[in-house]
Amino acid sequence: MVLRRHTQLGTDRRWSRRVPDRGGQAGVGLVESIVAVALLSTVILALATGMLSLLGTSRANAETQKLQSAVTAWTEALKVVPYQDCATAAAYDLSAPPVGWAVPTTGTARVTAVEHWQPGQAGFGSFVAAGPACTTDTGVQRLTVQVTADGTSVDAQIVLRRPDGYGP
Repeated sequence: MVLRRHTQLGTDRRWSRRVPDRGGQAGVGLVESIVAVALLSTVILALATGMLSLLGTSRANAETQKLQSAVTAWTEALKVVPYQDCATAAAYDLSAPPVGWAVPTTGTARVTAVEHWQPGQAGFGSFVAAGPACTTDTGVQRLTVQVTADGTSVDAQIVLRRPDGYGP
């Protein structure tokens, strides 16, 4: 260190120790602050984007779960609907449920298609679309149900069987 003379207001000249200048460091604190703010802003922006993405995914998952719950409720409730021989989609009107039937409270549903089981050769068979020419009903129907909850629709299928077994 070097001893230098300096004066203070209202005093005599005194000797003190001073640290020498390190060679043009003026303004470095400002540049460092700007760089730190820029880096911090980038990190905060990335975190905010991640949080928004997480919220969107969570919302979509909640909507999917609600729709799945509605589908399950409606298909389970349809298992107790009285079986109707040679039925068409109009025969299963879910807006006017049978007496004593517990209507699910989540979403709405409607039967869009009814297919009847037609046995084939060697024990194989297939479902055939219901039509006005239905003369025999084997006691098995596949219903396609469209369930709507919060503006989103999904189709589900359920197989109904005549309670007394196969055959007319």
